[in-house]
Amino acid sequence: MKSLVALNSNDPELYLLLRHILEAEGYDLRLLVDVEDLDHLLKVGRLHAVILDCTPDNESSLICARLKLGGQSTPVAALIPSDGNAQYMKLIKAGVDEGMLRPLAPSRLLQFLRHQPNGASADGELGVLAEGKSLRQHVLEMDLEAQRVRYNGRHFGLPPIGFRLLACFLKSPNRILSREHLIAAAWRDTACVKQRTVDIHIARLRRRLHAITGSEMIRTVRFVGYVLQPHKNTRNPGSDVFQRG
Repeated sequence: MKSLVALNSNDPELYLLLRHILEAEGYDLRLLVDVEDLDHLLKVGRLHAVILDCTPDNESSLICARLKLGGQSTPVAALIPSDGNAQYMKLIKAGVDEGMLRPLAPSRLLQFLRHQPNGASADGELGVLAEGKSLRQHVLEMDLEAQRVRYNGRHFGLPPIGFRLLACFLKSPNRILSREHLIAAAWRDTACVKQRTVDIHIARLRRRLHAITGSEMIRTVRFVGYVLQPHKNTRNPGSDVFQRG
């Protein structure tokens, strides 16, 4: 069965072009006009990903908010025109996972889709972070091949950028990481990423980790960046040494 991908766009040429490309790669692309279309597709089956054409005259931010606030784990990518910063900021606040500058390189979109779990073409890559099979710090563990996170034996999900940010922190625990370092590790297209974007995604990751662990694991170092310092109450005996599987 083909993985279902939805595109929100008012550009018929873009839809027809992406449908041709994605169908050749084993995906089923559906046109998503508004929030009602989204609700229908969610009833049909689990969406592999949603692609939003970031323009002022569509409902991209509403669709993104509907997914994220509704508790859906579906990854969301935004196609950003050169003058689309205002729309993209709305999408960041709504919880978008990836931003891709237009004109869009099809290989970039396929790379995004292949990184999502349970897809027809998923390959489990993590770019420069895919060294070994797991990252562990105290009772927090990441399976890089399956792209899953586990805390104290309990699995929980993260969006793609959040996953790569956490992997970067686990790779360098107790080390202060600059925003530039985090951008290079977590975003595949760094041209459209500003420091404020990093702060928003870090805040999102912080909230998720706090909800799971009950502790503040990521600390802000003013004017420098961020550091992962797992709470002392989460430690297991003999687990103070960072390990890579």
